[in-house]
Amino acid sequence: MLRITEAELAAFDAGDLRALPGRRVEARGWVYRHRGEARMRLRHPSALRVL
Repeated sequence: MLRITEAELAAFDAGDLRALPGRRVEARGWVYRHRGEARMRLRHPSALRVL
């Protein structure tokens, strides 16, 4: 799961984010576990690339 907090959401283009479901993406960041699920927090648009 990729996570963007509300505080960091302003840096992202909302239209680009709405187009992501079902698309393959590459994300850069640190993976952590929360309740047994792998997650990654995205802090900047440069950490996300649509393949």
